[in-house]
Amino acid sequence: MKCLGTTLFVALFVMTVEAGAEVVEVRSFDGGWYRDDGVYSSINNNVFSGTSYIQPRLYDYNTYLIFDLSRYENVTSATLQLDVSARSAPGTFNFYDVSTSIPSLRAGTGGVTTFNDLGSGIYYGSVSNFPSFSTIQITLNADAISSINDSEGLWVIGGSYQSSGYVVARDGINKIILEASPVTNTVIKSFTVLPNDMVQLTWTNYVDQKIWIEQSTHLTDWIPLAGPLTNEFSWSGAIDQSSSHFFRIRSEY
Repeated sequence: MKCLGTTLFVALFVMTVEAGAEVVEVRSFDGGWYRDDGVYSSINNNVFSGTSYIQPRLYDYNTYLIFDLSRYENVTSATLQLDVSARSAPGTFNFYDVSTSIPSLRAGTGGVTTFNDLGSGIYYGSVSNFPSFSTIQITLNADAISSINDSEGLWVIGGSYQSSGYVVARDGINKIILEASPVTNTVIKSFTVLPNDMVQLTWTNYVDQKIWIEQSTHLTDWIPLAGPLTNEFSWSGAIDQSSSHFFRIRSEY
């Protein structure tokens, strides 16, 4: 609340209307792999796991994917989808939680500890005996869903292909499919009194989030002033500045 001038009293509110659950797809924004001797390449951000020969020996590789899930909450189901571009031998692709911090993971500083971390820990799901050039889906279990709901936006999953060969999934195409509710996050930035009994209200919110501007003089009956507004972040209008007013932004994703 704040008093503007000598007569105009204004109170501002944000009211969020929770959207129902929906099925959404989120592409990974980063990925990569660690070798069993701790080697990490920042150049290759694809999914790569299994066993491959590089002179002078066979090496094992474990992999990871990172997702930005900050726009979703109350996840009830999750499916990992990978676009497999190569598979040199049959095997089982297992997926686990990751305890290595994301900054360390992306910086390549985890070494052998991170290699082991990506291929062990809390089990999230698996898939077996899929061909090259295929799209595979892994239904993630309750532990994975709990981890997603407990995450603070960024969520990472590790993978280890148990085989005499390797598997590659192209970066930029891999995704996670969620049944979840979108998060709404509307914040009022400013309220400004303009000349000629005009006022201006500005706010921030997510792209594609719907906004309604409403006004009341006694907090019981609300009069719509504008909306639904999508991808707009300010509103100006005329009001009677000789009396008290309450404004609210009602948002829905």
